Amino acid sequence: MISGALKSPQSWAKALKKAGIPPDAPGAGYDGMLAFVRDVINTGQYTISAKNDFYLVRGFRLGVSAIYPALKNRFWQALTSPSGSFIGSDNPVMMDGPKGLPAGFKSAETVILTANRFVALYGTNEAVGRALVDHRLIDRHNSFAMISASKQLYSHTPDFCWLDAADHIQTDWRAFSKESLLEAAQA
Repeated sequence: MISGALKSPQSWAKALKKAGIPPDAPGAGYDGMLAFVRDVINTGQYTISAKNDFYLVRGFRLGVSAIYPALKNRFWQALTSPSGSFIGSDNPVMMDGPKGLPAGFKSAETVILTANRFVALYGTNEAVGRALVDHRLIDRHNSFAMISASKQLYSHTPDFCWLDAADHIQTDWRAFSKESLLEAAQA
């Protein structure tokens, strides 16, 4: 980062401003910092490091600044399951989009988050009518949660409903075949 900032006096002034460091602060001079990097850092006499928290906070801020606008521009609705039949997984944010294309926060047609077993949030790129929450919708949601999961599913009951590749309701998660459902979706 320092090397990039020191490419020119203008880029150094911009980096100081971004960091909130006055240009006349001790050690903030362009020529002095160039000499410091050349004579001390590049010779291995001094290293700069940061704790993991620095990188986590910085990464979180960058992620939020990139993701938030894409989520804010969506049309959101909360779907409720009075019976508490939504399941969750170790992949809490699910995205669906056009076949054959990767889905991201911006490109996905739908972004889905299971908040808990009673509430699922759906965000779409265009306004859609209010979805009727019936057993079929809950079953489809649960099937998508199962497909999207990495390794773990979360349900308050072992006999939750989902749809198999033939679009039949199932209640035994052991009969689940991710491959069959993905093949049926691509057909």
